[in-house]
Amino acid sequence: MPLCKKRPQIIVFVLLVLVLLFNGYYFFLRRNVGPVYYLDSFFSRPQDAIVQSVAYVMLKEEYEQLNSLYARGEYTVFLGDSITRRFMLDEYFPAEKILNRGIFSDTTEGCLARLETNVNTLLPVKTFILIGHNDLPYRDSRQIVENIETIVRSISGGSKYLQSILPVFGDKPGINKRIVSINSELEKFCIETEGCVYIDLHSFYVDKEGGLDAKYSLDGVHLNQNGYDLWRRLIYKKIITQ
Repeated sequence: MPLCKKRPQIIVFVLLVLVLLFNGYYFFLRRNVGPVYYLDSFFSRPQDAIVQSVAYVMLKEEYEQLNSLYARGEYTVFLGDSITRRFMLDEYFPAEKILNRGIFSDTTEGCLARLETNVNTLLPVKTFILIGHNDLPYRDSRQIVENIETIVRSISGGSKYLQSILPVFGDKPGINKRIVSINSELEKFCIETEGCVYIDLHSFYVDKEGGLDAKYSLDGVHLNQNGYDLWRRLIYKKIITQ
């Protein structure tokens, strides 16, 4: 076939290649996600559905009412999802003034929406943040990082301790890769942000394959008693230091 007759086919082929390359960059490399992310987004529940649940709303309102019982500017506050909520802070740190403001299944958007009433009304002397895991099926890595950065900037006063997202079991390498990337961005943010201290929890929980060490969890996401005891030891000096 003469070259002139092949030219339209070549042009179409080149255009298809360019489209595929652009889509691969935009939907996967730029957003730092894989195909599983889109499958999860399609088949999973709507984004932040948890914030509409009765249990979530009731606990958020309870925190708001409880805050009025505490003196402003005297307490350390922990903000996060179920991993934080299950942290028995009053028992691990009985001599310290600490309030747990975690809610099961919370997301970065949920934390932002309740930040003013659940945290800022206390004017905490220290705030420990650990959030982002529940966003992974719904948001790309950049969105998660930006939301967490906004949370840190929006906390009123005091020292802000941004804790790295924990790994999950090694059978989810794509998620663990994203978590590492997000944590790297969060660390950079804290280095550049006055009043923000980055706490690397992640490195202490990973096994040789880069997943959550089984001795710290039963389900691959939430911590067991060994996991919480390690967390206590990793942050102990930051908790007791005035």
